[in-house]
Amino acid sequence: MMWQPLKRSSLAIKALRLTTAVHDVNAALILLIAALTLLSLKTTTNPHLAK
Repeated sequence: MMWQPLKRSSLAIKALRLTTAVHDVNAALILLIAALTLLSLKTTTNPHLAK
């Protein structure tokens, strides 16, 4: 029996896509939290800017 190179399994590809998607969602949530935090700080430190 000859050695055959491993073929990419569809399960491995799906796992890689899921991992990438999870990382993208985490990055988006971090950016959203940072933006909301900065907006909150801006409006609480200078209430005149909130008008």
